[in-house]
Order: sequence, then structure tokens, then C-alpha cells
Amino acid sequence: MLYRVLISLLLWIPLLISPRALWVWQPGGSPDLISFAKKAHITDLFLQWSPTTERNGLRAFLKTARAEGIRVYALDGFPEAALAEHHAEVLQEVEEIASFNEHSLPEERYAGIQFDIEPYLLLGFDGGMKEQILSQYVELQARIAQTLHQHPKASLAYGVDLPFWFDAKALAGTLSFVDSIGIMDYRNRAEGPDGIVAHALPILEASKRAGKQVFIGVETSPMPSSRAVYLYGPTEKDWKEKTPATFPLLANSHFGKFRLTSISSDGRRYIGLGQPEEADARAEFQEALRRLQVLLGEVGNCSLLAEAARHSIAVSREYFNFQPYLLATTDTCPAGFSLDSKALPKITFAGQPQAAMEQELRKVEEQLRGNGAFAGIAIHDFTNYRLLRSAPF
Repeated sequence: MLYRVLISLLLWIPLLISPRALWVWQPGGSPDLISFAKKAHITDLFLQWSPTTERNGLRAFLKTARAEGIRVYALDGFPEAALAEHHAEVLQEVEEIASFNEHSLPEERYAGIQFDIEPYLLLGFDGGMKEQILSQYVELQARIAQTLHQHPKASLAYGVDLPFWFDAKALAGTLSFVDSIGIMDYRNRAEGPDGIVAHALPILEASKRAGKQVFIGVETSPMPSSRAVYLYGPTEKDWKEKTPATFPLLANSHFGKFRLTSISSDGRRYIGLGQPEEADARAEFQEALRRLQVLLGEVGNCSLLAEAARHSIAVSREYFNFQPYLLATTDTCPAGFSLDSKALPKITFAGQPQAAMEQELRKVEEQLRGNGAFAGIAIHDFTNYRLLRSAPF
């Protein structure tokens, strides 16, 4: 009952709320989305771009959103986009969005573009490719800015999503070319050394010096545990020396349809694939693991590696349920191990009452409202935030 009273009080003072943005991964928009945005005091929508969305329906949605005072940005991105070999593909998409605006009435246009690329999800980011990936990511920002400069009539602002811990040098380079940043500041407490405000301040200060705006992003998605199978890889020293020429998977976030991941523990790198839940994908998953094992080559005595891995990973708070993994029933020695992983509860507001989330966001707004770079709060994402707001607390 108390939470319902708090919600009512909080929602009746929208004028004190800073601008609010919302990530929406469903393309096209809908009347339901507009209705929800109005109730939740959303001022900005980062809406998934799709080249196949029916144009007249999209224009009607953008017109309705603009009439309600809601700005809409074309949202897209994938990790490989950071790499130079994919830049042409990204720039073509920028051209398409710019052309859409140029051929639309002013009230039927996007307000901007928001790219969520997340280059750190590439396997090589934690290896010898990190500097190359970051350099090419910044180069992409320069090329996007140049492309948008060639389309002044499109009148598109440009923003990117970055984690709060992003590389400082790459951040400085990025700020030279964007209008705004959405910080993925995924914590569920405003205050303290590990809170939203503390993590936001370095990027806010850098952005203020650059004259750019920052949305502080928070998470509402549940974080269920996930399972991956890791194969024994090279020593950490050898891993850092690998290049795409010697290990092509460094430039990928997936191997086939399976998510690539890695763990560094006790001087060794373990390379993994996210394990599918679907039973009909198991044979394909096993085949992908066999192919990955061939790429990794011989790495040493599997029995000794299994024991070392068990002991070194057992101390982690993030990983649990260590199980040796045999690639075939005839194998006598495990090729690796399977692990469950779960994000720490502090990352998301999922499972909390709306009033509790709103209380923390108000603290963020109160502390940052005077910062010239603070643009507002961004919430990830539409599907899960709607569930949180409708939960019967």
C-alpha cells in the first residue's frame, strides 16, 4: 500500500523530472508505445531502425510522436560495426536514414540517430586487438559525422551508447564527433562509490568540456543466469599476441549463431560459446565446439588444465556450477568445462517496485541537474520497463 501511495505522489510531479529516454528494440513504433511514453513521461525514444519498415506507417508514427512532444531517434548497431571492414555497411545505413528524413515532411522526421555498437563484445577486445578495435571505432564516428555533415537538410543529431567504464582515450575521440552519449550506467543505486552518480561523473565532466550532452542509462531487464561451454585456450601471453590473421574469430562476437565469450584465469584464456536452450540446436552447438577446438589447436594436458581451471574459477562471484565437458561420449578427457554465469543484482532495477526505482532516479536527477552535460535519464528497455511499471507491488 505504501508503494502505491509513493508512486501516486511521484507521478503527479512530472515537472520535476528531467528528460527521459527509452530504448525500444521493436521497429516501426505503435500507438501503444506512444501511450506508454506519455504515461511514463518519456521525452525521447531510441527506436530500432529497420530498412524494411513500411515508410508511410513510420512517418505517421513519427508525426504523432512529435505532436506529443516526443523526439524519436533511429537506433541500431552491432559489435562488428566497429571494424573498418564493416564501416561501409554502417555508412550506407546512415545514408538511408538521412534520405528518409530528406524525403519526409519536417514533422515526420527522425530527430537523430543513436548507435549501440558495443565493440567490447568482440572476442579480440580482451586480447591483442583492443587498441585496433577502439581506433577503428573512433574512425567510424568521424566518418558518420562527415556523412551527416553532407546531409544538412536531414537535420539529424547523432549519439552513441557507451558503458561507464569505456576507454578514456577512445571516449575523448568519440566526443569530437557525436552530439550526445547514452551511458550504460547499469546500477540500481544512485549514491555511493559504486552508484550511478559516481560512475557517471567522469563521462559527464569530459562531455561538459566537449560541449556534448549525456543521458544516464539504467537497466530494467531481468538478468537470468546463462550457460556457456569453455574450451581450454592458450596462455594469456600467447592470447595477447594473436591477430585476426592467426585467429580470425578475434574479429567476431559470434561463431555461427553462438555467442563468443572468454575468461582469463590464472594465466590462461578459456574461449567459450553460449549454450543454446533449444534441444534442436544441440547438434549444431557440438559441431561448433569441435570446429572451435580445431582452431585453438593443442593447448596441453587436459586433465591438468581441468583441475587448474576448477580451482582458479571457483573463487569467482560471477561464475558457478563448474562441470567438465566432453565433446564426445567416447572422450576420456574433457576438452573444457561448462559454467553458469549470472550478472550481479546491482546491475538492474528488475524485480524492484517502481517507486523504489523512481526514488533512486530522483536522487540522480537532483545531484546532476546542475551539470551542464546532463541531458536526462535513459531507460533500457521498453519491454521490461513496461513490465516493471505494471508489477503488482
